[in-house]
Amino acid sequence: MSVRNERPGTLLFPLDAIATSFDSESTISVGVIHHPFNWFKQPEAMRPLKQLLESLVDIVITSHEHSPLISETNYGKQISVVHVEGGALQELKHPQNSSFNVLKIELGGSPKISSCTFNWEGTFYKRLDQFADRELNSRHRIDKHFRLSTSFEQFVDDAELPIVDSAGRAISLSDCFTYPDLRDFGDIAAHSEWKRVRAEDARETILTANYVLISGAESSGKSSLAKTLFRDLHHSGKLPLLLNGRNLKSLENLPSLRKSFERAVKSQYAKLAAENFEQLDAARKVLIIDDFDTSPIESEQLTSAIKFFKESFGCVILLVSEDAIADSFDGSSDAAAAMAGFQRFSICEFGHLRIEALASKWLSLSSDSRDEGTSLREEIDRVCRVLEHTLKTNAIPHHPWILLVLLRQVYVTDEVAAKNGSYGHLYNAVITAALARSKVTSVDIKTKYTYLSHFAKELYNKRQPTLDAEEMKSLHQSYCDLYDLELDYKATIEDLVNTGLLRDEDGIIAFRAKYSYCFFLAWYLNRHVHQEEVRSTIRELCGQLFHDESANTVVFLAHLCGDPIVLSEMKAAAGVLLGSLAPCNLTEDVQFLDQLNPKTFQLELPSTPADQNRRDRLEAKDEAIVEREPRMHDGRGITTHPSPKAKNSEAEIQRDGCGPLAKPCRSLAKFCGMKLEQSKRPTSSKRLSRFAFLDDDLLRIF
Repeated sequence: MSVRNERPGTLLFPLDAIATSFDSESTISVGVIHHPFNWFKQPEAMRPLKQLLESLVDIVITSHEHSPLISETNYGKQISVVHVEGGALQELKHPQNSSFNVLKIELGGSPKISSCTFNWEGTFYKRLDQFADRELNSRHRIDKHFRLSTSFEQFVDDAELPIVDSAGRAISLSDCFTYPDLRDFGDIAAHSEWKRVRAEDARETILTANYVLISGAESSGKSSLAKTLFRDLHHSGKLPLLLNGRNLKSLENLPSLRKSFERAVKSQYAKLAAENFEQLDAARKVLIIDDFDTSPIESEQLTSAIKFFKESFGCVILLVSEDAIADSFDGSSDAAAAMAGFQRFSICEFGHLRIEALASKWLSLSSDSRDEGTSLREEIDRVCRVLEHTLKTNAIPHHPWILLVLLRQVYVTDEVAAKNGSYGHLYNAVITAALARSKVTSVDIKTKYTYLSHFAKELYNKRQPTLDAEEMKSLHQSYCDLYDLELDYKATIEDLVNTGLLRDEDGIIAFRAKYSYCFFLAWYLNRHVHQEEVRSTIRELCGQLFHDESANTVVFLAHLCGDPIVLSEMKAAAGVLLGSLAPCNLTEDVQFLDQLNPKTFQLELPSTPADQNRRDRLEAKDEAIVEREPRMHDGRGITTHPSPKAKNSEAEIQRDGCGPLAKPCRSLAKFCGMKLEQSKRPTSSKRLSRFAFLDDDLLRIF
């Protein structure tokens, strides 16, 4: 494992030589290892060894680098593991260097730890920094009766994603989870204005509330949040119980509901009996129910259910879909009245800072994920730039699983294509990852791509966002006849629903997300681009770029299709919009900029650190993402064609000289082709912000 002249990041360790669990009556567990973790090779040894030791002990003592340092790993406000790095008591080459740490551990009552470092000053040892008294409230001292079962520990750390890291190892939830920003709506029964809860405060905000309702869009990370809250609560000494709404029983009789709790206790805790759990202090117990809106509890039973939950648990956390909020839990509903006292939160899409945090976690999984000589900061910036370009279309939701798929693809696909701005393979990766969740292996992914593309084209042809059961069955049969396939209708729809791409509500079929519709419509057009009817559709889409679904479909098509018709039609559309405008004269037409602020001023660099300036800039951008309507990506809200009213409004905007600029890559002279000072009505940033071609900073100037 260790050799002479070794270098950091190269050592290996026989992980199977360490017992993965032990049954001990000890109050404190201590692990001692010579080399610090950064000397072990990643991902083969460093991370697995660190995780294994931290799962077994309260204190980890290391040496070798002769740099005395004491740190701690936190779970919320609770200490999980204390790390102590030893100094050199007798250093051969530098005998004047001598230091040591003193640890003080108090075992009475709640165990505490404190420490201080002593350094040789020539004639005496001088006491340096002191590590103040802290309680050791880690999960490793939890009463053995409250320890989790091995299978459930694996479940709560399962990310349930069909992706692996650069070493081919499945990604765990603890590897990739980062708390999202939240909207805090206050008491659910009130009609309060929401306020933002930043990600760094999200965990503490949730865990300090007694009764919580959390909503999130489809695939926004609700289940991952539920698992992480369970783990963090258990780490802090609480006794949480995690259930899924589908597994709850009706409240027609309370014993049936208690049975659900008993089964959960038995499967989640290794040695805790259900009877003992029920008799424990309610203040220590926490109930977490994921997908609560799928439970069989009727609305008229909700008041009794909530009362029973509150009597049995000191803290109740319920997670529901955004649909449930709109349909059942709005401020005026009976359900909201029954849940008075619950604090409502909503999960936000990931903003720039959250994407950066996720990229940082991903890059930390493997030291091989960046080029030699490239710093971690430089690599994070590079990855985030690729993601930013990929996600520029507002059709793609910034959900964690999509971002992780894209992060993985940045390293396993052609980097030359990514650097040249070709992101079609990344869009394909997102869809393929969704289809990889399928449990039906008899139908290949290519067939599913084609099936969904025909569904998207049928929606476009019928000018409607959904198909009823009769229409969908007719499309299914036509597809099977066209390709000479025998696909069971019910099994096919159920499979695509389970992958998260389709939605089936009482036989009404729709895409779950708008980006899926836009992608598969583009996929169909690309596959049939030689047909005149399809080319006519492409011309129609390029002529209505003011319409979100049309514009996003064209964006996907531009990445997927190599036929020149796409670019030629986009140029033709730009010519219609800008053909009557004269190129900008950089001397005369930009004089209005000089009039914005007649006072001269001197630019000064802020005195704050560069990292803080960068965070402040990204924070300002994230505010706009938090403002997004959570249901904006719902596939049931697709408009396949712009309404006549929208067309008339767009024509009016074009007459005012504020039409969309279809050639964003041209020079500034072309960009300033709008005669803003001659507009008949004031140009507002709200109107300009409809078009993704304009930079945010320019919008603020205008």
